Amino acid sequence: MAAARKKIVVKVELKDDSQCRKALKALSALRGIHVISANPRHGNITVVGEVNPEDVLARLQKKLFPNAQIVAVGPVMETNEVTFEFVNRITNNFSEERIIGRGGHGVVFKGLQDNGECIAVKKFHLMQGLDNEEFKNEFNNLMRVQHQNTIRLVGYCHHTAQVPVERNGEHISARVEERALCSEYLPGGSLDRHLSNESCALDWHICYNIIKGLCEGLHYLHEGFGYPIYHLGLKPSKILLDKDMMPKIGGFGFSRHSTETFNTSDVTGTSVYMPPEYISTRQITPKFDVFSLGVIILQIMAGKQSYIKCADIPPEEFIELVYELWVNRLQATISKRTSREVRTCIRIALKCVEFNLMKRPTTNEIIQELNKIDIVEWSFEFLERITNGFSEQNIVGRGGYGVIYKGVLENGEEIAVKKLHPVLWIDDEQFKNELNILTRVKHKNIVQLAGYCHHTSQIVAEYKGEHVSASVVERAICLEYMHGGSLADQLSAEACTLDWDKCYKIIKEICEGLHYLHNVDAPIFHLDLKPANVLLDKDMVAKLCDFGLSRLFDSMQTYITESQDMKGTRGYMPPEYINRQQISPKFDVFSLGVIIIQIMAGKDGYFNCADTHPKVFIKHVCENWRMRMEANMPSHVSQVRTCIKIALKCVEDDRTRRPTIAQIVNELSNIGIPKSKPIRQWANKLTSLKTFLT
Repeated sequence: MAAARKKIVVKVELKDDSQCRKALKALSALRGIHVISANPRHGNITVVGEVNPEDVLARLQKKLFPNAQIVAVGPVMETNEVTFEFVNRITNNFSEERIIGRGGHGVVFKGLQDNGECIAVKKFHLMQGLDNEEFKNEFNNLMRVQHQNTIRLVGYCHHTAQVPVERNGEHISARVEERALCSEYLPGGSLDRHLSNESCALDWHICYNIIKGLCEGLHYLHEGFGYPIYHLGLKPSKILLDKDMMPKIGGFGFSRHSTETFNTSDVTGTSVYMPPEYISTRQITPKFDVFSLGVIILQIMAGKQSYIKCADIPPEEFIELVYELWVNRLQATISKRTSREVRTCIRIALKCVEFNLMKRPTTNEIIQELNKIDIVEWSFEFLERITNGFSEQNIVGRGGYGVIYKGVLENGEEIAVKKLHPVLWIDDEQFKNELNILTRVKHKNIVQLAGYCHHTSQIVAEYKGEHVSASVVERAICLEYMHGGSLADQLSAEACTLDWDKCYKIIKEICEGLHYLHNVDAPIFHLDLKPANVLLDKDMVAKLCDFGLSRLFDSMQTYITESQDMKGTRGYMPPEYINRQQISPKFDVFSLGVIIIQIMAGKDGYFNCADTHPKVFIKHVCENWRMRMEANMPSHVSQVRTCIKIALKCVEDDRTRRPTIAQIVNELSNIGIPKSKPIRQWANKLTSLKTFLT
């Protein structure tokens, strides 16, 4: 097993800069070191890497500092700045054999770390005028961009050295700066490798997943990150594929964040992917990226020259031509689902490359179109068959609106079938409401809709002594099957039975799922958030479910319910709803706080904290986890303390004092990550940064 990455702080008497340099040089020879920094004023050296603390101490004591002492050893949350020696070593001195890509501003190498893991190292060409502090701050901003369809940054390097150079026949000393950016290594290469003048050589299901992934990654950049990020250089070479052919968007070098249209002459991307309004007037909006996306989808489906060809053919005719092309390639009668996928994707692409930017869809509208494909209407007979006639043995859960059964499809895939109770107070409108909500949401921490059933049959029934014909309506919603059960199964009178790493991961995932619901175009309030409605998949990923009580709002304002029937689970309801039926986003925040307390302090934790001073309660919870984790507790102390503090804020009686879900997600994401300069400074700094990240 690879050694864990540690942060080691050594107390050393550093008299001058010369001693600092000698100390850093001595330690740089150790294998596994990522970062070394010295602070002469405080008399310490900090080492980050997969290295034994005793080796660090021995190295310093042997060379120059016999009185050196280790004062702290702990884990690190992220890799930030790495040494030039480290990137030089893992790329075999930046050898030609390790080159995996070239760009206008640098060369990309494959780096093999001491633990056997690979990363991509982009070494930039020597350029002047880039301030390292600005680069570091913006790197920390980009570190927060985390989505399954965006490339994950893991570190950067800035190295300055004095080297002899010849000038006018004389040898002089010159200052040379080396910079490198480290990111996850993606063995599938770039999408560009799979494109030709024909349609993409990959199978259709892979092409479709690539198209969906691109759309979801771009939607995250535009609307899911807290502030919009415009790529402005999206093209196949900037889209890399992992070992499972999942696409990941990279190259945010042209990225800007803004909510406004603006003009610029700075973008220097590839013209075929640039929209006409930029080419003619240098106008940039989110529709710039949408246009680029449309060209890429066309190239995947109909070849590299397809954008030029489609301009001379009526849209419906072009759609049929591409459809026939894929039918011929598949050499069989394609399924209804595949047919919908092909037609929908080419139709979306043509909308994206509209000359008039106002006619192009937003990324959210594109996602909604794709989501409609994934929803299948199944017959009631089919659902009866896959659930063994809705047998007792197949029941996996019960809720206020119905019973949940496990269904097994013909291909062996398992789904959850939620059969709604046939009662009068669940009408067609209520059913459509939940269905419409589920078709609109798509997030890794939301249970995904797989299909539905709406079946009406006529039966003969006795009414007032006579036999009459009556309509019986059967409704069901089919969802992805969650093998890990619910969070409620993991809770006890004490803290959650899972270890802290899993608990912390679940807390973060619940928050991220709720943040998504509250921030879609028409915000969704769950209104029945509780452990039973937090499901876990086979990898213990938490997903929110059961939006039976959810309401859609045009604005994030407080809403007073007209009905006085209090559906939901009372223990998770905030006081303003219990007393006045008042609903706002803070309803779900209160429920979230109760759940976090139950995870950290047991099922009765919320009631216990009400009679305890917050500082005492926080100390008590931290101490309990310290005892559970024993020696490993120091690595998690900031996480435990932050989570319980957040939870107590969430359950404030005064809803105005509760944080928003966005504030909670931001606070969790900042644990262990250095603070950077304010985001509003991004646009001013990015002119110098952009050339290095493309």
